[in-house]
Amino acid sequence: MESKRTNAWHLPVIGRLLSPHYRPKGIALGCNMSYYRDDFIAINGYDEYFEGWGGEDGDFARRLKLLGLEKRHLKFVGLTFHLWHEDKYMYNQQKNVDYSRRPNPEIRCRNGVDKYLNK
Repeated sequence: MESKRTNAWHLPVIGRLLSPHYRPKGIALGCNMSYYRDDFIAINGYDEYFEGWGGEDGDFARRLKLLGLEKRHLKFVGLTFHLWHEDKYMYNQQKNVDYSRRPNPEIRCRNGVDKYLNK
């Protein structure tokens, strides 16, 4: 736990300087992700094909990238704290990860948020 104390530092200037070098370009973590509503709607939100844990955040980030958006890292800029929870619903993990890595995904998923918005 001691090594994670730096995650609580609020240093916006340092964060902006380090942001381009913080993580390799291919990595996206959904544990702390934000985006504009219009971008969320443009890709039809999270794909509800996913059941349980695994892959849904990567799929979501991949489709945002296909839409032409780029991610920004907010280390030392946007502070969050993780709420501990049990690891549950991992029964479908491999199926979800395989689906998230499928070749040629659509930018706009078929089973997403639009079915709730168009009522």
